Amino acid sequence: MDSQNKLDADDSLMRLDSFLGKSGVASRRSSADIIRSGRVHVNGSKVAEPGFRVTDADKVQVDSKEVSLQKKYYVMLNKPAGYYSTASDPHADKLVIDLVNIPGVRLYTAGRLDRDSEGLIILTNDGDYAAKLTHPKHGILKRYEVTMDKPLSCAAIQKMKQGIISEGENIKANDVKALKGLDYIFIMGKAKSGKSGVLWTVQGQK
Repeated sequence: MDSQNKLDADDSLMRLDSFLGKSGVASRRSSADIIRSGRVHVNGSKVAEPGFRVTDADKVQVDSKEVSLQKKYYVMLNKPAGYYSTASDPHADKLVIDLVNIPGVRLYTAGRLDRDSEGLIILTNDGDYAAKLTHPKHGILKRYEVTMDKPLSCAAIQKMKQGIISEGENIKANDVKALKGLDYIFIMGKAKSGKSGVLWTVQGQK
């Protein structure tokens, strides 16, 4: 197979990283890394260039397993407490993805909630859509209702808005609103998925 000819082909052909994203393998960005690692074959030949162009008639394999364009699914799930959002933790006994079964479709979560948290989480097989929801550059705000062990002082709220450093990232709240008792609303912006909980945990989450 002539890689250069494929790369220079008609613009109506689809980039390989986009094809994998639309096939539910991963987000387009993560798919590019998968391709560069040499795990992808097209019509029997290894392809390591994310911009390589394919059609839905080509045989595309990832780790020797054939993948194809799928109908897109978007599931809004009210995650119960006690379930893990990740599918990669070998010690997780109850997984969110096991709560929704669509035969022949591999779903994954767009973002994460802690095991003991409950609330809205999106499951999808659309990698590009998941990336738009979760990547900080898209600026999608997230709303959390949190019960604290103790009331938050004005100084503590101000510190949360200024942020704390966790693993080299500044985690901060765009806004903090008091409800009643020990309940608060946190509006989060650019924190990476799964990192928001660090902010209120250091202040004493109940």
